[in-house]
Amino acid sequence: MRSILISLYGDWMWSDDRIEKVSAEIEEISRTKENCINVMTVSGIGPMISTAMDAAIGEGEAGCVANFLSELTGT
Repeated sequence: MRSILISLYGDWMWSDDRIEKVSAEIEEISRTKENCINVMTVSGIGPMISTAMDAAIGEGEAGCVANFLSELTGT
């Protein structure tokens, strides 16, 4: 039982470290992409949401999405 707990603890520590690294990468991306910077001007939207929106929507070529983001960010 002890070896299982030690193994699980090691897995937990690895996961925690990986989450920190990925979070830092996402924050760096959000600071360098103009779309992310614009979206983060909206209260409550931070690096995670802005990069997810950028990945899902891109430049907003779909028309209605572009209009929505333009109104949202005031650009």
